[in-house]
This record gives sequence, C-alpha cells and structure tokens, in this order.
Amino acid sequence: MRLSYKSHLHNIVRFAGALSGKPLLNYFKILLSYYASVITGNVHTAKMPFAFSAEVSSKCNLRCPECIAGAGKTKRKKRFMDIAIFEKLLDETYRKSFYINLYFQGEPFLNKNIFDFILKAKNKRFYTVISTNGHFLDKNSNKELICSGLDKLVVSLDGISAETYSHYRKAGDFEKVIHGIKDLAKQKKVMKTNHPFIVIQFLVHRNNEDELIHLKSYAKHLGVDSVKLKSMQFQDPVSIQELSPSNEKYRRYKQLTDGTLRVKGNRQKPCFRIWSQVVITSDGDVVPCCYDKIPEYTAGNIYEKKITEIWKGEKLNALRSCLLRKNNAPGICNNCYG
Repeated sequence: MRLSYKSHLHNIVRFAGALSGKPLLNYFKILLSYYASVITGNVHTAKMPFAFSAEVSSKCNLRCPECIAGAGKTKRKKRFMDIAIFEKLLDETYRKSFYINLYFQGEPFLNKNIFDFILKAKNKRFYTVISTNGHFLDKNSNKELICSGLDKLVVSLDGISAETYSHYRKAGDFEKVIHGIKDLAKQKKVMKTNHPFIVIQFLVHRNNEDELIHLKSYAKHLGVDSVKLKSMQFQDPVSIQELSPSNEKYRRYKQLTDGTLRVKGNRQKPCFRIWSQVVITSDGDVVPCCYDKIPEYTAGNIYEKKITEIWKGEKLNALRSCLLRKNNAPGICNNCYG
C-alpha cells in the first residue's frame, strides 16, 4: 500500500541511480542467461548476481515461534559478520551488483558496526535495504541511520496494539517499536531528507487479521511511506492450523483433497532468484536464497573463494540444473510461492 507518492518517486530515483551503468548491463546478461537456460534446458549463468543478502548478524533479541533463528533451529553459531570480509565482498561485486540486503536471519542492529556496513555499501553505490524488528530505532540511531545513507528500512510490525503484536513477536516491546518508527519519520522531516524509505511489514495471521481494516490509517499516523502485507510461512504443521488467517486471501497454503497442505501458486518456470541473487551468512557461507534458512545447500565460503567462483561453481549450477527439470525442486522451495 502506497502512503506517499512523493516518497515512492524519490525511492525509485535512488534505485535507478544504483542500477545505472555496468550493473544495468549485468542485469541484462542475467536475464539472457536465465532465458537461455529455460529454452535450452542447459545451465547458463552471468558472471555475477545483481543482488545479494549479507547477514551482518545471525543473533536476534526476539523469540518469534516460526522464525528459524528465534526458535534456535539454525545449525551454525550465532555471530556477527566480519566487516573485513564484507569489504572483500563489496570489492568483488560492486562493478556488477547494485542491490544489497543487510540482513538474513538475525537482527541487523545488534551489530554495533551496522552503520559502517551501510556507509561502505553506499560508497560503492549500492542500493541498501535493512529489515528490522524495530527495537533499536532510538533518537541517536535514527540520526545515524539517515546520515549513513540507507535507502530502505523495513520494520516488522504485526499488530496495531500491544496485545495483538505480542501474539507473535515474543519478547518484543510494542511501544518501543512504535516510538522508534515515529521518531525516524520525524527525524527525516527535521533533516529534510527522503531516505530511508520506511516500510511497515505486516505478517498476517489469525490473531491480527481483524486489524487490517485500520492498518493504513494507523501507518499514516506513524509517518511511514508504505505498508507491505506478507503471508506467514510455517515450519511447524500444528502452527498452520493455529495461526493461518481465516481469510483465504492471506493464506500461503491451500489444502488438497487428501488433506495435505501445499503452497499456493503453480510456478511454470524455474525460480529466477537462483540465476540473479545470492545470500551470504554471517560466517561467510554462500547459500542459494533466503529460504535456505538453516542452511542446507551451502555452495562455498567467501573466506576461501571469490564470490564469482562460487556463483558460477558446480554446486549452484547443479541446483539450477535441478530447477530446469520440472517437479525436481529442492526442499527449500516448499515454502516459496514466487
């Protein structure tokens, strides 16, 4: 939901500025390689992805029940990404890639060097995005966030009341998050800037879907630029029954005649993500996409190899080859509907 067309326009301009030049040429090469793979059935890849996610923190301050990190189901140590390895990653990718998410499974603002990460990415002309639970948006950090040049901030807010919010965001503080969002919107006006573009991400579940009717007006009251509704993905089958929204429109899964549940959608082509972007965990492992949360499909480590070697390497190409064959998608695709 767009709340400010002016803010959206400014955001598009910043995005276009990062995409121009060599990154744009690389993006066209990615498209060509993807469609060449689909048409021929043989894997073709561009030299570099256009985007990547860098997990600057695998630690989190909340305990959201359906989150792999919150539930403690990841198979790796909780840590912060080494800023030196992040610089190496930027140096290897900035002439081709243009978009970077500074998050994966943890809370980015737990990393005290987060503003340095943003600055270094902006110095390489990347369009930068952070997704946060919002508990670290105080007056000082908000000013620093604006000065760092962050382009887009996504704040998880799954309720417009403390009671509703607490159903899913375990150990969260609703009032603290609300105050932080309001202050950031205020600081943008005081500092006369249009960034970061502020998005509220509302994870729709059975306990908060009744608040959707008031969400737009509430978001305007907070001063944010946009609202994004997101369907819930589940790790626990029991939770599907307990938390799935009553309204079919907001459900990720459909029930088949045999009683089993399947993600909605009928993907006709292989997933474009595996040809266009990649995820780097806090310990340097490269995984194919954001649905490989544990992870299970590690393709290499940037401490040991250059990202381009891993990107065009045997393991990721084997995965792409699987996707080119219908009904042969790996397990990580089970929760994804495009």
